[in-house]
Amino acid sequence: MKSQTIFLVSFVFLLVGFSLGRVIPLATTSTPKNSTMHDHKDHGSVEIGNMKDISTISITTMQRKDNSIDLYISTSNFVFTPEKIGSTHVYGTGHGHLYINDQKITRFYSNWIQLDKEKLSLGANTVCASLNTNTHAHYTVNDEIIESCVIIVN
Repeated sequence: MKSQTIFLVSFVFLLVGFSLGRVIPLATTSTPKNSTMHDHKDHGSVEIGNMKDISTISITTMQRKDNSIDLYISTSNFVFTPEKIGSTHVYGTGHGHLYINDQKITRFYSNWIQLDKEKLSLGANTVCASLNTNTHAHYTVNDEIIESCVIIVN
């Protein structure tokens, strides 16, 4: 009798877990800033040496009814300056790069990005956003790229 109860409870939890996995399509996790999943060496890097000037970035995901996903890119000590792309470097200014599964998808110039689910593979996808200078170099702290990553399950 006890083993039947354990089996039944386990089965119910498995069924609930599977159902929630189908109903809740997005799961987010943080990834350390020193992620080496994709190659950032294409444009070099700029070290932020002064601790009070460190820029930060984080990603929040929002599922939309039209089957797209909005990404809100929260930053601190950073100003988006799309009008200055390709000009000289000014600390704390620039743009971002968006990666999906190790592939650079686009640049972004503001806090909001709409991501069509068609750009995602089936299953778990790693979406990363990095902060970049006007010269496209990656901002780093202690030689680690300033970036944020989330896992999006499609």
